[in-house]
Amino acid sequence: MSGMTEPRCPQCAGRRIAEIDRIPGCARVASVAEDGTIDWDGETLIDWNGQEPAHEPPLFTCLDCHHEAGLADFAPPVLFVAALKRVDAVLERLPLGDFEIGTAEQIRGHLTAAKESIALARRIFGGADIA
Repeated sequence: MSGMTEPRCPQCAGRRIAEIDRIPGCARVASVAEDGTIDWDGETLIDWNGQEPAHEPPLFTCLDCHHEAGLADFAPPVLFVAALKRVDAVLERLPLGDFEIGTAEQIRGHLTAAKESIALARRIFGGADIA
């Protein structure tokens, strides 16, 4: 895992961190009472391809102490530095600063890369303003 860092819980220092996701599934029903109460059979078919974050920005939890927060709470500072360096690197390549306009396709490519990098930084910072 070179270049990777393991998140830790800020409350208990646990390393078992998970993103809170929504996963669609079909749960088998055994019976339905007259009042509408459902008795589940226990079998659920999960659609793993439909898995997505349950919150925007994503919310994470410590599986040991159940602390919930944005990734910024769990991520070591090295992730913030990496995200900012990536944004800086993309912004430096934008042709607008030195007036090298380039083709429309080149400009579109630079702007797309900048948007992706800024979105990554915002995700890491939990939606906080990164400016």
